Amino acid sequence: MLVLNSSIRINKLSSCIYIPLSSPTNPSALFNYSFSCEECLCYKYSSASNSVAMNCLTNAHLCQFYSNYANNYSIVWNSTSDFYFFQPLPSMITTPTMTSTSPNPEIMSTDVTIPSAVSTTSSTSYQCGNMTVLIGYDFYGHDLALATAPDYTTCCHWCQSNSSCTTFTWIVPTGGGTSSTCYLKTGHTSPSNNSRLVSAYK
Repeated sequence: MLVLNSSIRINKLSSCIYIPLSSPTNPSALFNYSFSCEECLCYKYSSASNSVAMNCLTNAHLCQFYSNYANNYSIVWNSTSDFYFFQPLPSMITTPTMTSTSPNPEIMSTDVTIPSAVSTTSSTSYQCGNMTVLIGYDFYGHDLALATAPDYTTCCHWCQSNSSCTTFTWIVPTGGGTSSTCYLKTGHTSPSNNSRLVSAYK
């Protein structure tokens, strides 16, 4: 637990990332920090942000703020992210998931608990080993190769099997089917919003 001005309680799940699976899926705001996630907390309260939760992506030095919780979401173990929530998590329409290999996350506050619907029995559809996954974001440039992948998992495997690939972007298919374009990349810049894309980086 962190306390600001001795009156604000902030709850934190270390090595976890919040992934909305239904609307709203995109963060309401992004903030690039220089040294630590605490800068994002200062930004939230100094800008009078109405966000209810925040992912701090330590590899990208980026914080994602969410102004509302999705009805359906996952909280997934991720070694390069910390999840902060400023309002209690809602109950969910469907069961969220965590990776089966995740350690038990520890909530760093005693007055807010994770709903019992959180499980550790299966994996979410958008995972790729130890890579950080950003749903609804693009990393422009640094293209290494592109090809049509039969599904997201294949795109992930292509990147992981290529020693030059550190980032990939997959176009979410529309109009039915799972086949779509997979972009392998040698690096990444700051992410940009694009609801049709799923990107991941090491």
